[in-house]
Amino acid sequence: MDRAQVTAFVRRYIAAMGGEILEEAPSYVRVRLTPDMDKDLMNRPFYWSYMEQFGLEPVPAVLTLVFDPDRPPPDGRGEPIAFGSLRLTQIFRSAQKRGRFVRLYEAPGGTAGNGEASSPFLAPGDRTARAPPAASRAPRPASGR
Repeated sequence: MDRAQVTAFVRRYIAAMGGEILEEAPSYVRVRLTPDMDKDLMNRPFYWSYMEQFGLEPVPAVLTLVFDPDRPPPDGRGEPIAFGSLRLTQIFRSAQKRGRFVRLYEAPGGTAGNGEASSPFLAPGDRTARAPPAASRAPRPASGR
């Protein structure tokens, strides 16, 4: 993934998870995390168990993600995001854990590469599985116990 793809993915993740963008620039974004995002990304299990156990109002963390290290935020603080970074790996895991749908494409006319655009369709909550071979579906003989 190049820098533009990483930036687009992280911004889509923030929007999909409902994060509140506090400050935004082409080279970075400062976001107030939702409780779910905070639990997935910030590694604060004792904080969250304490808040939930005593019924206190949690304060999710504010995270600054820097996409271009040559142009950091004015305060100079932030976490660099690039393919292979720990934080991006955590974002991938969170997206995989909390994802709800997949966008699939079909090849028009059954042939690929004919220059026509593919049309997307949605498969919410769909599971795809391969059926076992017919031999394994044969009834088993009764055991003589």
